[in-house]
Amino acid sequence: MSKKIGFVVNSFAGGGAERILGYVVNSIDRSRFSPFLCLLLSPEQSYELSGDVPVHVLEDSPLPFYLKAAAVGFSALAALPFLHSPSRCSEAFRHSRQVIEQLISASLGLKAIIDRERPAALVVFLQTSIVITLLTLIFFRQRLPVVCSDRILLSHELEGYRFPRLNRMLMRLLYRRIDVYLAVSEGVKQDMASQFGIPDTRMVTVYNGFDRRMVLERAGEPLSAGEQELFRRDGLVLITVGRLMEQKGHDDLIKAFALLRQSVSCRLILVGEGDRLDELRRLAAELGIADHVEFPGWTSNPFKLMAAADVFVLSSRYEGFPNVLLEAMALGKAVVSTDCPSGPFEILGGGRYGMLVPPGDHRALAEALHTICTDEAVRNDLQQRSRERAEDFSLERMVAAYEALLDSLSAGSAVLRSGRKDAA
Repeated sequence: MSKKIGFVVNSFAGGGAERILGYVVNSIDRSRFSPFLCLLLSPEQSYELSGDVPVHVLEDSPLPFYLKAAAVGFSALAALPFLHSPSRCSEAFRHSRQVIEQLISASLGLKAIIDRERPAALVVFLQTSIVITLLTLIFFRQRLPVVCSDRILLSHELEGYRFPRLNRMLMRLLYRRIDVYLAVSEGVKQDMASQFGIPDTRMVTVYNGFDRRMVLERAGEPLSAGEQELFRRDGLVLITVGRLMEQKGHDDLIKAFALLRQSVSCRLILVGEGDRLDELRRLAAELGIADHVEFPGWTSNPFKLMAAADVFVLSSRYEGFPNVLLEAMALGKAVVSTDCPSGPFEILGGGRYGMLVPPGDHRALAEALHTICTDEAVRNDLQQRSRERAEDFSLERMVAAYEALLDSLSAGSAVLRSGRKDAA
């Protein structure tokens, strides 16, 4: 009889973590596992699911008085460290109350689903869902095996929060309840051990896979008239794909491109949306390269744009495991990436399959781009290496690693002590 496995995530909206979760849920062996999906915060679904996968969406229902009172009490405790600053104390109280009430409401809904479905184990993606799930299991004293995965370098991610120290302390306490922490790279695994105290014996690395067939098929779709305009001017075309946010380091990329333009005829396309769009446009104008930098926005098919470009660039300050690198490599693109924590170093084999530069160093990035743009032999060699390396990260290998982990966990056996199920 197949084991029922619950997959838990904030929503099924567009995103790399959600896409990977969809691959696993759709592909996992139905003779061994019966999956269901639980959306904790939003009913939005951007990815298709197999028809045999039940989807549970939590309803937003008002809390009873005694739980609201409990939220007020916990919020007051959370605000105590900020008593020296009345404004920060008040802000901490309001923020904590909002978060705690949301957690309690979601926890009650998740508890009802667990009682109804009675899964053999849970697989939880992304930090908010992890917190809600762990609190649910702790509060209701349910000893249900749980696999958790943040999909990002959590220590760096928390630095962008309003109260990073408070959140870090909460994570260290809660994550002790995790049976298996699933890291998307060895760098993430090391970060969770050093920053959050998770023992190595309770962590396993499973590299993301990607749908190579889908990427190649979609890359073959014709460009629209507007998209063709992006490639009609002279020179090589550099491209990056990702949300326009601080983490992605697009300001460093634009500065590097400005240096590159001094000696190389080329263009830069930044595919994506985000809150830094206006700032990045202004930076390009200030550097005198606005006519050579394009911001086409978000697209449901970035692969055909990537296929038409000459070089793919990743300028991130930190990652978890950037699948977009694999997708560019599958398309035979020569890639230049920051050696940010974490993921690029492991994907690119320390520089064997693409060029690595220090994060935050736009001059080093410009030098690497100059080499790859002006030395055709280097560029052709990296294109070939890219294709070969991308084949190591198949969906089948990733799903098999999840299946082995779930077999081990739901059977009550020890975590995979060897610690690693990857594609290298």
